[in-house]
Amino acid sequence: MARTVTNAFPFALFMWLATTLAGSVPVDAVLAQAREHLGGDAVLNGIESIRYEGTFFNRPDGTGGRFIITLQKPGQQRTEFNDGRLTTITATDGVVGWNRVSDNRDPDRYDLRGLSPKEHRRLRYNTHDNLYFYSRMDRVDGEVEYEKRTIQDGFPAHKLAFYFDDELVFHRFIDVQDGSVIATRNPDGVTVREFGNMWVDGMRFPRRVIAYLDGEEATRLEYERIVLNESYPDSFFEFPTIEPRSLRSPDEELGSREEGS
Repeated sequence: MARTVTNAFPFALFMWLATTLAGSVPVDAVLAQAREHLGGDAVLNGIESIRYEGTFFNRPDGTGGRFIITLQKPGQQRTEFNDGRLTTITATDGVVGWNRVSDNRDPDRYDLRGLSPKEHRRLRYNTHDNLYFYSRMDRVDGEVEYEKRTIQDGFPAHKLAFYFDDELVFHRFIDVQDGSVIATRNPDGVTVREFGNMWVDGMRFPRRVIAYLDGEEATRLEYERIVLNESYPDSFFEFPTIEPRSLRSPDEELGSREEGS
């Protein structure tokens, strides 16, 4: 996302004075600024569901394809990534999380598993983060703390820590001037940056999201279509009840049974 410094001095001076006099900038003030940048409370509070459609590319293994990410309040999410050979679905209904990998040549053949508690906590945090837009984390028993004023990618920024639990902490750098998110750093050391603007029903979205690991691009998402406030049945997010036919070959299955006997 292109950045400018036009008219930055008065606001930056105000924020510097607030930091100096008060010791720290109130978290709620920074969150409010970030929410205003996206469209403001009236728009954000009116969002009940979001569906993203587009393309992805994973640089480390060279795979890519199409994706659909669907989120719905209060805490449902379903992601589908299709690389041409396999379709991987990861979902939560807010209570149970699951993952399914299916063979595109025969969709009835797939591996299905429940997410571990740690995986599900992370998915629940991600769902909250993408539905409630820089709000307080009371719904998921988390909290947001103001850490410091810093420089990120050459821009003055507020560094906020989003605590889901002691092991799951995300750091977000909010531009002092306009409230945009300069970068987000996850617990694995991955830095996520957003580029471009796409306006949908009064809300600002990025056109491209890139995740970097050790300074190198790892994963890229390109948004082509974003749909707001469609209604999805609970069953769309719930754990499937159909018994899968394993993706493993019959010989692999036989070997597994013999090893376990």
